[in-house]
Amino acid sequence: MPRIAGSWIAVGRIRGSFGVRGDLKVEPWTGTREALFRFRQLWMGQDPLTGPLQPLAVESWHPHGATDCTLKTGTFANREEAAKWRGSLLWLPREELPEVEEDAVYWVDLLGARVVDGDGVALGLVEEILETGANDVLVIRDPQGEERLLPFTAEVVRHWDETARVLTVSLFPGL
Repeated sequence: MPRIAGSWIAVGRIRGSFGVRGDLKVEPWTGTREALFRFRQLWMGQDPLTGPLQPLAVESWHPHGATDCTLKTGTFANREEAAKWRGSLLWLPREELPEVEEDAVYWVDLLGARVVDGDGVALGLVEEILETGANDVLVIRDPQGEERLLPFTAEVVRHWDETARVLTVSLFPGL
């Protein structure tokens, strides 16, 4: 799941090595696999606020399974070197992300945002966003720790105030 650390955005996770030449198996956290690999320079590490990130030049990539990718970097000489980075996150500086289209938002910007109903009543904070296939689902947690799942659809999500980081939703019976 995407994370923010200062001006860095986590855009994927290294699942392990692939093959014998030091390639990586990667889980992208972008809308599509292709979106992640339009960047030729990624950074790897756990958290840029607590430790240095290592540069990772992207030479090529290929789909692997339904959602993962294999990544050729030339950074690692063999499988063992690449395997040491298993579990590390892939990062991009925020300023390298393209502008979003109108009526679109990066998921990472929604994480931690306040959620209110049409009357301004606070429902909680966006804790997570789930991909379900039919539509994405917002996981909202209120101050008492109760969880609410809301479909991320035009019928439910009415307005996103990026500056205030407030998501206004319209609740209907069952939500």
